[in-house]
Amino acid sequence: MIHLRMKERELLPNYIISAGALRQLNRTCLSSSAKYINSTYYASDDVYLLLRAYSVNKAVLQANESGKCYYCESKTEYSSKLQVEHYRPKAMVDKLDHDGINTLPGYYWLALEWSNLLLSCSNCNKRDAKGFRFPILGQRAMPINPVTLPNHLDRSQCLASGNPLLLELPVLLNPEIDHPEEFLRFDDKGVLVSHGANAFRADQTITILKLNRDLLL
Repeated sequence: MIHLRMKERELLPNYIISAGALRQLNRTCLSSSAKYINSTYYASDDVYLLLRAYSVNKAVLQANESGKCYYCESKTEYSSKLQVEHYRPKAMVDKLDHDGINTLPGYYWLALEWSNLLLSCSNCNKRDAKGFRFPILGQRAMPINPVTLPNHLDRSQCLASGNPLLLELPVLLNPEIDHPEEFLRFDDKGVLVSHGANAFRADQTITILKLNRDLLL
């Protein structure tokens, strides 16, 4: 995992701010459930192509270039097709990151939030890896409805790099916000290990994303 430049805040893919997308997002927020969000919007071609470019710190990819997983850096030729995934899971938060008994509602209001969309390989994003995992320190952000008027999206409280979301103190490293080299290093056998003052975040990230799986080693 390496640090990646943050996506442009105002250069949003058209599909995630289209009238249809905002209608779905409004319905989702009113029902407090992500079931109304169609992946056609957040995984559209314009979103996918931009994320592929950002994944290698570029604005545009050449025809012969590949994107890579934001987490493990696997490229498409070494893993299955890359997926558009939600850093803060939209559908639910795993019970492992709550009270160990009950799942929590997900961050459904961020289902179409540009700063919450990353590119992941299926190995990092599958159910027994990241899946619905999102441990935090502190108190979880309260849901809002960013669709304030018909066809108007107020993103001021939805940015992953700003408050109130950063007040949650996410444990899982975000390569657009964190600098992974401050948390992760390789030992002399090529195994990813934690270091630094916040090594617990690195340990959790390695464990949840299975960053020392055989394929990567």
